[in-house]
Amino acid sequence: MSSNLHVEYCPQKNLHAKELDAFLAHAWFRNGQTMFHTQILCFEQGVYSPVWIRLPLTNYVPKKRLRKLLRKNSHFRTVVKKASITPAKERLYQQHKYRFSGYIHDSLSDYLEAGGASVFNTMEICVYDGRKLIAVSYFDVGDVSLAGIIALYDNSYATASLGMYTMLKEINYGVINNYQYYYPGYIVPGYAPFDYKRRIGDVEYFDWTDSMPNKPLWKPIAQMPIHLLPANIIQARLRFVQKSLQGLAIPTKMYTYPLFHLGKWGQNGKSFLQSPVFLQCYPNALNYEHLVVEYEWSSHQFSLNRYSEFETITPVCPSSFYERFANTGNWTQLLLHEKSIACHTKASDLVHDIIQATN
Repeated sequence: MSSNLHVEYCPQKNLHAKELDAFLAHAWFRNGQTMFHTQILCFEQGVYSPVWIRLPLTNYVPKKRLRKLLRKNSHFRTVVKKASITPAKERLYQQHKYRFSGYIHDSLSDYLEAGGASVFNTMEICVYDGRKLIAVSYFDVGDVSLAGIIALYDNSYATASLGMYTMLKEINYGVINNYQYYYPGYIVPGYAPFDYKRRIGDVEYFDWTDSMPNKPLWKPIAQMPIHLLPANIIQARLRFVQKSLQGLAIPTKMYTYPLFHLGKWGQNGKSFLQSPVFLQCYPNALNYEHLVVEYEWSSHQFSLNRYSEFETITPVCPSSFYERFANTGNWTQLLLHEKSIACHTKASDLVHDIIQATN
């Protein structure tokens, strides 16, 4: 297992059904052949916190509008079977992948298999209009749980809501086969593209704050405290510092740092920046090192550090990553830690040390 402050990875060589259930119950999700969980996501528009959700399947009945969608698309032929990757499905992925946010895999094979044989028990829902494949979705099967992975559809059938339709078919598979939970991944408060997942029924959310290692806690989605999400706390605390420094005529700029997930690596014994958003002091100064303010929400601590820009011969992410994050609000150059200056729980103490560091 590897981790940094905000994301953890657990590559899988073997994975039994009950082990998948345990991962899902603790808000882990699949990426290639790796299970991961995170409390922070970076999209082009900024930093957000995912809220992991699940749908209890016992006594589940789809709501009226969902039953209407099922009837509307009943003339399509639907096939449920063991997952496979074909040229037709790959074409759907290539057509559809630009709708995704954040990191984008080059191919469907890379997305599902990461270059090797899968350790997951994955099924697929294929939807046909006559003989034409118009949609496919993939979901993993545990002992009592199902996890929706990805849905792809032909853009010319956008009005058929095939993404939601295949999700309902996955849920139906779970109901018929007496599974207990369906995990569709996460929603992202403040970022509308994921809101559709809430429509599937009375979903529960994973409560990071009250869950224990051996006792994951899931609550009704209506009880979710948005103001306590890590991304919101981090940005609010950094804005407070920024405002204090502004009153002292110290210029700053806040950046989203989408490379924060690479913080588990480093160079020459030094770590890369692990914060998804940071405050740069004196952003226009022509210095080798950058004076950076960070906030760690779980320990309630500010830190003041110096970082240098780390030059790489080859890009650390695909070109599509840099294209998507190429705006002035994002920092896409790796930052290498050079020096720790201060660490405080009070913003006022940190501001004092910033003044001292710049005199």
